[in-house]
Amino acid sequence: GGGRVDDDSGEEERMVQGSTTRTKSGGGKGGVRILSVHEIDAHYLQRQLAATLDDADECAKIADQVLSVLDIRPGTSIRECENQLLVLLGFERFDLIKTLLANRARIWGCVSIKRAVDESTRDSVEKALMEDESGEGGKALNELRSRS
Repeated sequence: GGGRVDDDSGEEERMVQGSTTRTKSGGGKGGVRILSVHEIDAHYLQRQLAATLDDADECAKIADQVLSVLDIRPGTSIRECENQLLVLLGFERFDLIKTLLANRARIWGCVSIKRAVDESTRDSVEKALMEDESGEGGKALNELRSRS
């Protein structure tokens, strides 16, 4: 029966390896869609969260927290951003977290601009997008402006 024990452990190892490699490669931009700036409005985050949250107030509160985590201005690293989102949203929303991270500058920029109450708020968001080191902020801003 020695052979049978080897088969079992091999199978278990394969399963474990499969799940860990999937999670690790999930960090890349493989299956994550880059959103168009035109599909991100002021309530984009609430809609994404509404799928798993019934309470509208809770939804709005968490959306605000997510938005501040995504903020590109404090220079928070993408890793730190991911950790904060995991704490806030939980591992069961990992697909949403991947989308948020892949579209960080776009989502933060679009939602912030569309929520801006005055010109100076809007200007500071646009300035941050133009200065975004990843270059994603500038791309998002150009896309936004190409429509208006």
